[in-house]
Amino acid sequence: MSQQWDYIIVGAGAAGCLLAERLTACGRYRVLLLEAGPTGRSLALGLPIGWTSVAYGKAFNWGFMTTPEAGAADRRVRWPRGRVLGGSTAINGMIYVRGQPRDFDDWAEGGATGWDWRSVEPYFHRFENHSASPVAGRLHIQQAKPSLWGERFISACEAAGIPRNESYLEGETGGAGYYHQNVFRGWRQSGRLAFLSVAQRRANLTVITDALVDRVLIDEARVSGVLWRKGHSEPQAATAAHTILAAGAIGSPVILQRSGIGDAAHLQALGITPVIDRPAVGQNLQDHFGTLVATETHAEGTVWASVRPHRLPGQLWNYLSRRQGLLAMPSSDVCVFHESGFGEPGRPDIQVHFTPAAGIHDEVTGRSAMDPVPGITAITYPMHPTSRGDVLITSSEIDAAPQIRANYLSTEHDRRVLLSGIRMLRKIYDSEPMRAYRGTEIRPGAAAQSDEALLIKAGQQGTTGYHPVGTCRMGTDQDAVIDPELKLRGLSGLSVIDASVMPKLTSGNTMAATYMIAEYGAAKLLRDASGGGV
Repeated sequence: MSQQWDYIIVGAGAAGCLLAERLTACGRYRVLLLEAGPTGRSLALGLPIGWTSVAYGKAFNWGFMTTPEAGAADRRVRWPRGRVLGGSTAINGMIYVRGQPRDFDDWAEGGATGWDWRSVEPYFHRFENHSASPVAGRLHIQQAKPSLWGERFISACEAAGIPRNESYLEGETGGAGYYHQNVFRGWRQSGRLAFLSVAQRRANLTVITDALVDRVLIDEARVSGVLWRKGHSEPQAATAAHTILAAGAIGSPVILQRSGIGDAAHLQALGITPVIDRPAVGQNLQDHFGTLVATETHAEGTVWASVRPHRLPGQLWNYLSRRQGLLAMPSSDVCVFHESGFGEPGRPDIQVHFTPAAGIHDEVTGRSAMDPVPGITAITYPMHPTSRGDVLITSSEIDAAPQIRANYLSTEHDRRVLLSGIRMLRKIYDSEPMRAYRGTEIRPGAAAQSDEALLIKAGQQGTTGYHPVGTCRMGTDQDAVIDPELKLRGLSGLSVIDASVMPKLTSGNTMAATYMIAEYGAAKLLRDASGGGV
């Protein structure tokens, strides 16, 4: 492909889809978007309930796994990441959380100048749409409606000392309430639907799927484009005035390392000539790790009851006629944000996802199964983990899987916060509003009472929060990979704009903050371009 592009975007996830729309909107710039996965023609990608199959399926998933995790019973934990137009926004649980204002102030105080809450808040409002108004942002978001088990659980939280919060997006984030979700009229609002579908109508955007990027091309001290291939064809070069990596917390550091940007000793051992010795590439990996507390309950209102064969026709009719019911159900409808007692006073450091279903995902087989009895589940996640991991390439070959080490629960802080979360959920389940409807605890089980026993169960049954960030950390110090303008330190012509640039995890799900980074990043790029060059 000989055409010279103004921008090449690598990765069509949350960041890549929004960037493609923003950078093509004025019509002045020619943009090439390369996505490693397929276009994605499947009803499961649109139906909210479809996340249960696509999140762990093979068709639209990179299928990453960690190395054996000591804090997770030496299991290799599966890390679903979207490999399809829309990226992980096409397969995730559709939970929308901006994070706490303090998260972004912490970024700025740590060296990410200009990324404090006051600076970034307007960029959330640019793309959010909390109504049906066509003049609002392109990403439709709705708040889950009250439900039988939702009201029971929130009442139980109030009895346990956690207040009701009508909306964590406005003002105080702490409390129990209903999640905001990127769902609209019963349909998943992925990055592809919200942003890319609009941009693809423009003649100045070219999208190529099944395009795997090997490395960036470097001409002296400047990145001039990328080397990529489609399927098993021969690699080909694409050149641009500016290249953007939006391949996520796994993909972006992997591409940089294959390009010779990373720890020089590690790269040399793999036969790669170092271009920039930057050991921080792939380091600072962070993810939320949570564990389940599930209990048997009365069947009414549970997913177990909804999937009984005689009720399925009614569920289909409910969806077709009102866009409600089981088929319109994302991963969770009720949220809790509360303090563990081991964090900063007044700042919630635990997140809870509640759902009226009970089951388990088998990390070995990759299959999920509902329990044979009606039940409910709450998952508790420490939001501010101090454990850090890394992502390292294992070969110079483009098809080689990277080594992912999350180091879950490797610090005393993370273990204490997780234990606090488990015990709070038990307190909620044991409160009067819930007691009349529940039965035996399924997970972790009544036999697990001591700290040691609970941590063992948490390791055996715990799961990723699906929120990897931090592997191309931005900042102003010598170890930072990206500067606060999202430009690679050491070479011109390259930006990294995705979750990998986050210095620290946000408080909760990371999709919203990733969109914000892309919105802010697009504004920075367009400002640079209007000043006399891309």
